[in-house]
Amino acid sequence: MRNAEEKKLSFRTVIVGVIFCFISYSYSSAVTTDSLKLINNLRLGIETHYGYIYPHHSSIAYSLQSRISGLELNLTTDTYGRGQWDNLYRYPRMGAGYFYTSLGNEDVFGKAHALFLFMDVPFGSGQRKFSSWYRVGFGAAYLTKKFDVEKNPTNMAISSGMNMYINFRYTGRFRFDNRNEVSAGFGFTHFSNGKFATPNLGINCVTVHAAYFFNLVSKRYQRIAIEREKKLEKHNVELVLSGGSKTDDQISGNYYFISTLVIDYKYVPWMKYSFGAGIDVFYDQSLGPNKVGDLGGTYSESDLYQLGLHVGFYSRYSKLNILMQLGTYLHANYYKYTRIYSRIGIRYEIYNNLLLNFSLKAHRAIADYLEWGIGYRL
Repeated sequence: MRNAEEKKLSFRTVIVGVIFCFISYSYSSAVTTDSLKLINNLRLGIETHYGYIYPHHSSIAYSLQSRISGLELNLTTDTYGRGQWDNLYRYPRMGAGYFYTSLGNEDVFGKAHALFLFMDVPFGSGQRKFSSWYRVGFGAAYLTKKFDVEKNPTNMAISSGMNMYINFRYTGRFRFDNRNEVSAGFGFTHFSNGKFATPNLGINCVTVHAAYFFNLVSKRYQRIAIEREKKLEKHNVELVLSGGSKTDDQISGNYYFISTLVIDYKYVPWMKYSFGAGIDVFYDQSLGPNKVGDLGGTYSESDLYQLGLHVGFYSRYSKLNILMQLGTYLHANYYKYTRIYSRIGIRYEIYNNLLLNFSLKAHRAIADYLEWGIGYRL
């Protein structure tokens, strides 16, 4: 009972943390020198989705019975130059939404309900009759079916009701007038609990969508031309120390401590985007028991350490950095799945180069664990 309560408490902490980070991001990007003017062309969007679950594991492919369909409601507001980042990103739209979808087998995977925040960024001018955009969205989701050893043993994808929601998409939009707009595109959505409970293969959705937007409040603030600040340093190094916990893959209910030390070098040719490479030092207490389970024998403390090398792409908006990294183990006495790993996450500058880190490490689209940490930018 205590273990179950700890599991629920831990995951609630994750959800609260995700929401807190992105509310902080939305707040920081909306602050002006004189006031908070959040409503600027407030639009209501109604979207339909149709697609399929990408079966990245044989157990998921076995359980799928049908395509998926969903409905999304969202509210968006235009930016208008409240800071240099609005100008750099060609005046993006900020929004919040609700997403409901089937998951290919109602008896096994159930359905998903998600609440999320997002940013829509135009590739060119968003004021043209026809424009193209990309979206980055994060939030929390509730899935109505989860793994149960007696009632639902074939659901190897999700083992908790509450999960993370991550969405990336491309959209083309056509504006009829100042109040009416339609759009269509395609996107990718991921549901996972970050391995706070197992099994947790995660669910990956690939969908096409069509939408209609109606302008509820057509008031528009005049776009502000802000003189850009001096460019960031072209070379910097970030040191990040993270910790957390994970469950194993044996549905034992055991929790293991994990820790990661990251040393990142970043080259910053532009204000918005940067590239880099870095070293990862991983410590994972689950590696020992899993090695014994898979290979037999015994394990030593050195089996719990791994050394990795990664390359990365970073997108910055004010104090928020979104990171995407791909790496390989240089040294590992034992690893599961594959030698290649990936990481997606955020780093938020809270004060004078002091960073908060929240990221998800994965192998082949299968979550390994969540990393909570603090860092410093040199």
